[in-house]
Amino acid sequence: MGLFYIIGLMVFLSFVLKLAFGSSGSSKKKGKRGEKLVSNELKRMNLEAFDDVLLPSRDGMTQIDHIAKVGNSIVVIETKNYKGAIYGGRWDKDWRQVFRRGTSFPFQNPINQNYGHIKAVQAVVGGNVDVRGVVVFVGTAKFPKGRPEGVLTMFEFADWLRETFVDAGAKTNIDQAWAELIDEMKIRGGRADRKEHMRTVKNAKAGTRTVSSDHRVEPTFD
Repeated sequence: MGLFYIIGLMVFLSFVLKLAFGSSGSSKKKGKRGEKLVSNELKRMNLEAFDDVLLPSRDGMTQIDHIAKVGNSIVVIETKNYKGAIYGGRWDKDWRQVFRRGTSFPFQNPINQNYGHIKAVQAVVGGNVDVRGVVVFVGTAKFPKGRPEGVLTMFEFADWLRETFVDAGAKTNIDQAWAELIDEMKIRGGRADRKEHMRTVKNAKAGTRTVSSDHRVEPTFD
């Protein structure tokens, strides 16, 4: 009786995990599909952009889904391809993904996650450059209690980019900053950097990430 109970429990947990995230491979494919949608939108709008960027961070190495030059600003984009209901506030350390049957899973607050990406870009281009961040949810996920500031759906993304292009200010050093960022990206992305990024992610999951990843930070939206 005990053996059958354990087997049944394992089957159920496997089903629940697959429901939420799919297999490891399918989950990665889902994430890549979401990133492809954002990448295609940036191309459609004829914006200079790079995908899957690795840059040094104070934790080690960070991976950025997209970086785009939008008018006189540099935009750092975190893409999420989720389903279910999403609950979380701007300052919460973790958000929660909830399904109809009540199953729920926590995940890192993507606003804080993207703030680390913004800081990595600012470390390259300097503090006098207009660097902005946005989180784009491309899946079917809903926000029953409303979406925090700085979080968009795919349907809102193009309009947000147009508004950013217009009101990004008149800083004249954007071309130089963008060139410096390209130079930095050219020397990143090799096997050693990928391994360092995996180590950084592993440490973060183990709870050994530094203050910048765990504590409240002020995201840059405008």
